[in-house]
Amino acid sequence: MPKPNLIPMTILVILISVIFLIANLASTTSASDEENASGSEMLSATGGVIVVGGSAFADYSDLQEAIDAAQDGMTIIIEPGTYYANPEEFTEYLCGNCLNAATNVNASRGFYIKGKSIILQGLGSEKTSLVTNAGYGLFVEDCPVVKVYNLGITGGKRDQDGAATCAAVVVRNSSVEVANCLIHDNQGDFEKPICGIGGVFGREGAILDIHHNIIRDNSWDGVALYRGAVAQIHDNKIFNGRGAGVGITWDARADVIRNDIHDYWKGIGSFGETRVGVFGNFVHDLRGWGIIASGTSDMICRNNTVVRCGNVGIAGWDETARITIVNNIIANNGTVDKWVAPRVGIWMNCIEGNYRIANNIFWENHDCDVAFGYVEGDNDWTYAEERIFVDTQGNMNINPLLVDGGPELHITSPCIDAGDEQYLDLDGTRSDIGANLNPQECPIMVSGLSGLPTM
Repeated sequence: MPKPNLIPMTILVILISVIFLIANLASTTSASDEENASGSEMLSATGGVIVVGGSAFADYSDLQEAIDAAQDGMTIIIEPGTYYANPEEFTEYLCGNCLNAATNVNASRGFYIKGKSIILQGLGSEKTSLVTNAGYGLFVEDCPVVKVYNLGITGGKRDQDGAATCAAVVVRNSSVEVANCLIHDNQGDFEKPICGIGGVFGREGAILDIHHNIIRDNSWDGVALYRGAVAQIHDNKIFNGRGAGVGITWDARADVIRNDIHDYWKGIGSFGETRVGVFGNFVHDLRGWGIIASGTSDMICRNNTVVRCGNVGIAGWDETARITIVNNIIANNGTVDKWVAPRVGIWMNCIEGNYRIANNIFWENHDCDVAFGYVEGDNDWTYAEERIFVDTQGNMNINPLLVDGGPELHITSPCIDAGDEQYLDLDGTRSDIGANLNPQECPIMVSGLSGLPTM
């Protein structure tokens, strides 16, 4: 069995440089322009280093062997190449999404990290690829701190137990950062269970920072949180999937910030007893709804651009949900026949006092801008009444003048300096309406609903 190589940090810097030269890595192939920034965090590790790959520097060729051998606090550098997991079947004694949480679930795991703090550091998300061959692709359990950087994660296989919460990355009872990864093409056989394989899923006790990833072409939710999970989900591109781009369920908490979500069935949803802040997202070109609050969830929905959703743009789905809808662009929604909601800008079912609709711009939503209620027993998603919110509480019906479909605003856009006066832009002027995906211009806004500090 190879012995882990405890390399001093100065030598590690040279090692990384040489590996980069050998692999001829180009920053243009990374999942994000900020990919190399994660490397500086990796270099701050003090627990020693293991190198995985086929070069002369490598301690291991098998990634799972390296994970098992790693001591607490170590960094595992994964050289460019493709690494295949040998999946292992196991039985969960807690179910993430069953009414009875104490339900056994049959699942499989690919790469498995348990009970230690480590860093997994790839050398380019399109160069270093993990093929998981499992329902729970990279499964992290009972770990104080795990960081996953600059990796491609693909090739999942759907478990046939419909209760399995299959995803490329599944986290339970651990604090995990997933950054600058390309999480893609996790499809699997979902003919029996309608749920496919998602991107990143947080389970019981998960504390997640999910940022600057590309999550695409997977067969279920891009990011989902279940019982007892909390997360900040920011600056990701989530597209081409089934289910929802981001789903926050049961009693989870999250801030969902500056994500670009499109070509899913649905966009961002809060369910159950969740608390969610939804800020600065570009939610567009979906089949069903854009952003919804349902159950008894509490959502702050501010400064999003929600356009070209198949049915409804934003909805307060249930009487008991609470939602604040402020500073959003809600335009051109209702592009397909009724499927899960009426073809309107906002559909409001929350009771009076549980919603606020202010300083939004509406434009060319199919049936109407704001619809209230539903017709009892109707299967055609017919709303009860239209209410006029234009020219009240700062709401307007006017072309937002998006550049190339959004989210960028034209310099003459009526959205500029037209937001709620209690919110200011970084230059001290009155807030704009709509999303801004530039972190230098739109800092992370923490609602406090996730319970997490600013990342």
